[in-house]
Amino acid sequence: MRMSRKRWFALFAAGMGLGAAGTEGAPRAAPFLTPPPLPDSSAPVPSPPSAPPAPQPQPTPYPPSAYPYGYPSYPPPPPNNSTYPPTYPPTYPPTYPPTYPPTYPPTYPPPAYPPSSPYPYGRSTGWDPEVQERRKAAFHSHDGFYLNLAAGAVFARNTASDAATPIEANGVGLAFTGALGGAIARNVILCVRYQHSDAEAHYKDAARGYDQENASAETDFLGSALVYYFEDTNVLLAGAIGMSWFTVRDEFNFQVVDSRARLGAALDLGKEWWISPNWGMGLVARGSYGTAKDRSASAAAWTNLGLSLLFSATYN
Repeated sequence: MRMSRKRWFALFAAGMGLGAAGTEGAPRAAPFLTPPPLPDSSAPVPSPPSAPPAPQPQPTPYPPSAYPYGYPSYPPPPPNNSTYPPTYPPTYPPTYPPTYPPTYPPTYPPPAYPPSSPYPYGRSTGWDPEVQERRKAAFHSHDGFYLNLAAGAVFARNTASDAATPIEANGVGLAFTGALGGAIARNVILCVRYQHSDAEAHYKDAARGYDQENASAETDFLGSALVYYFEDTNVLLAGAIGMSWFTVRDEFNFQVVDSRARLGAALDLGKEWWISPNWGMGLVARGSYGTAKDRSASAAAWTNLGLSLLFSATYN
């Protein structure tokens, strides 16, 4: 028999109310879920976490250095996490200070300098006045054997006094000097000197009728000289005294004036520069004076004045 829709709806509502009343106070059923799969016993079991790595030992620092000029630049400092001391071939590094002949195998680290150990490039022994004085005396100093040679130009003025008429022979020419001796004290030289000058002069003698343009006036000097050198600047001051004589020759090399030797002197002022441990070269200015007795005129006496500029070479 067919029921109406209202009747079916009332029966459904009544059934739902009875179901809710029967389940009140009871635990609610869990929803329907698919259970998880069981673990596979054949899979590897993960291991527990490992312990942290142990700290690495730090390299041993270098020992304090006793070198006066710092630690040697090799061997280089070892890098981190390396052994100390580093290993090297048997021939490296050399020992400090080096030994001759070297010893093998070398020691590491090198030993400190003892006070009396040899240095690779020598060791200063300090200032010794006696040693320095001996070195100074043997180098660039004026002592011992002395040899001097000089040559240059000269201006000569030669006149005869006490003659009836003026007699003169003036001109410019060449001069030469040679000296030989030795040191009598430091920077003090005593020597024997010979000087010669030959000037192309104008010779005039009205009494004997000479008036020649190309005459040769020669002056010679032989005597002893004392030379002093200023050590710091090597400037020299010298004086000489001895005998001087004078000769005049005409253009045909005929001797027209002859004289007897008389007193002569010279004064030098110069400067030399060392070119080797014993040789010095320089310039010397010289003024000379001499007198000579004319043999042809008993009343006439020659006076010789000369001014020279010489290039000088000295061994001492």
